[in-house]
Amino acid sequence: MKQSRFEVFIDAETLSEDSLTAPVVDFSAVIIDREKMISDNPYSMRDISLVKYFKLDTKEQIMRHKAVTSENTLEFWKNQPKEVRKRIIPSEDDLSVELFVNKFISFLATEPTIGRVWSRNISFDIILLKRLFKMTGKNLNAYIEHYLVRDIRTAIDVSFGFDINAKNNFIPVKDEVFWNKVFQPHNSTWDVIGDVLRYQAILRNDANLEQINR
Repeated sequence: MKQSRFEVFIDAETLSEDSLTAPVVDFSAVIIDREKMISDNPYSMRDISLVKYFKLDTKEQIMRHKAVTSENTLEFWKNQPKEVRKRIIPSEDDLSVELFVNKFISFLATEPTIGRVWSRNISFDIILLKRLFKMTGKNLNAYIEHYLVRDIRTAIDVSFGFDINAKNNFIPVKDEVFWNKVFQPHNSTWDVIGDVLRYQAILRNDANLEQINR
């Protein structure tokens, strides 16, 4: 059976580094067409508009689902610039776990044949997602088969021949000045589009295709 060309990229921000207990602040995800990446009209930084953003209720996770914050992570957020810190501030619009899960299922349903699911780390973001689904009595495997999960760090390692000096967060566009100007660190939406473009850069390099400008 031919593998679907549609792939999902996910990223989350949390209040702890422990994927088994961390309160999830937000989740970002996008479905991409792998064939578009090696076409004459590839993805660009403008396609951040395609990324779906979900902001979650961390208080509910702590009070109802026994999620636990980490002092080190809270200190990390405290030391970030104001524009970064404001992303973790609770809001009345924050989603309950149940509502998030239902919305994420609807998001996945927009493309019923998923080839792979990518994240920065297979022991973190995907585990967070499995936990959130489990909190509502649902099994993520019913929507994303476990064998479809991949991590972009390993893909980058392979591409660079496991060079210990290679950066897993390399800039995937020609216009590095523009990238450094607009890219927002510790922002799950930007992290998702960043990894989409890094994956695309690897595929285009392997196919001897020109890289995008921005």
